[in-house]
Amino acid sequence: MTQTCLIIGASHAAGQLAVSLRQGGWVGPIKIIGDEAYPPYQHPPLSKDFLSGDKSVEDILIRPESLYADANIDLILSTRVSQINRTEKYILTDKGQTLAYDKLVLTTGARVRRLSIPGEGLEGVYYLRDMDDVKAIK
Repeated sequence: MTQTCLIIGASHAAGQLAVSLRQGGWVGPIKIIGDEAYPPYQHPPLSKDFLSGDKSVEDILIRPESLYADANIDLILSTRVSQINRTEKYILTDKGQTLAYDKLVLTTGARVRRLSIPGEGLEGVYYLRDMDDVKAIK
């Protein structure tokens, strides 16, 4: 019987873990669930190389998107996990999916800490945490 590994958070850790599991002999389904529309990518280049246009999306990906498909690793992107039921070993997504798992890994990384100061919501005030933030700044 094969086991399913769900990885919540399409972070650098998720991209490396999924590939390492395959290399280590994991034969069951591996699914990476991320709330962004992009496969796991490097965040440090966002504020310089990606923002300046010196690097493209493909340049900062942890692995080429095709590698995940070739390794039978499912990328479930633009999806948030809304509930984890650890007793019955399943998760619910914001899209109404129920996904069962045998092993669950949380690789959610960090979130922007929003400022609660006057002017925080004004036009021209940006946060830089992910690829969509950089696109808004550009």
